[in-house]
Amino acid sequence: MENQDSNPYASPNAVLKDVVPDGPELASLGLRLGGAFIDGSIALMLLFPLLFATGYLDWENMKAGIQPDQATKLKTAVIGFVLFLLTQGFFLKVTGQTIGKKILGMRIVTLDNEKPDFLKLVFLRYATVRVISLVPILGAVFGLANCIAIFIGSERRCLHDRFAGTKVILVK
Repeated sequence: MENQDSNPYASPNAVLKDVVPDGPELASLGLRLGGAFIDGSIALMLLFPLLFATGYLDWENMKAGIQPDQATKLKTAVIGFVLFLLTQGFFLKVTGQTIGKKILGMRIVTLDNEKPDFLKLVFLRYATVRVISLVPILGAVFGLANCIAIFIGSERRCLHDRFAGTKVILVK
């Protein structure tokens, strides 16, 4: 018989192996959206009374098309962020999860699959996004870019994940 290396029509001799990804499985887009929906619903339930109390939402002004001034927007954003930390901060510090992520079985980790530093998580992953969102026009463009970034590459990381050096994984 002829040597297989010299036969151009022979099947390849390569050994095929299953590729196992390094580390835990990334959370799906649907789960991440679901977690954001749960966390957003919690925030709205807490924030809505605050929005009326601070005058941010006023029926008469809304009917007249009058927007809240920048000082009111800033004050409401700061108070809203404090409420976010009061409701989600404990879970973020202890487990790297928000309530929505905990319910749906996800966790925020560093790129090395470690629990992220709490202050880095809060300031780079959350506060940065909130501050940029306050800037007229840029905030809306950034919000859209933040969401679209999850489709770039196989990492499923939004811009806020990239800022903080984090990813969202499934918890088994």
